[in-house]
Amino acid sequence: EVIRAITHDRFCLVEPTDIPSIGQLLVEMPLRSEEDYRALRGQIRTIAQQAGMDTTRAGDLVTAAAEAITNAIKHGTDPRAEIWVGEDSVVVRVSDRGPGIRPEDIPSVLFRHGFSTKVSLGMGYTIMLELADRLWLATSPAGTVLQLEKRVRPELEPEGFLPVAWEKL
Repeated sequence: EVIRAITHDRFCLVEPTDIPSIGQLLVEMPLRSEEDYRALRGQIRTIAQQAGMDTTRAGDLVTAAAEAITNAIKHGTDPRAEIWVGEDSVVVRVSDRGPGIRPEDIPSVLFRHGFSTKVSLGMGYTIMLELADRLWLATSPAGTVLQLEKRVRPELEPEGFLPVAWEKL
């Protein structure tokens, strides 16, 4: 709950069964090669733009998804990805069967710039939190599922808690 509060409800640490299915599943694919990675990035961009997302927001979703995919490839085995389209959002779900993120590392993974358990810049979650509208993470020693949601238009963002709190004063 602390992480949800710090991220203004944009990051949810949940069980795999608690990750919502949003809309219709359009793409489901394993990520076995560099070619799969490139193809998926192209599909994300195309689907996002067909859903009505502008090129900047679609590019942000592609970049955030690329970070999630890179993590699944680097830290896990059998990485897979799905693309879902909802009424007003596009969702990318990336999963793997790796060792998961240790619970004690989650705050550092999310909030310490440069933190990584492998050789990398350690900026993946920072980038994903900046570019996606909402993230769901389920992680255990059996694997990780990360879902990124990007609304089609920014004006579709739900009101944050601060404007509501100000209205009550």
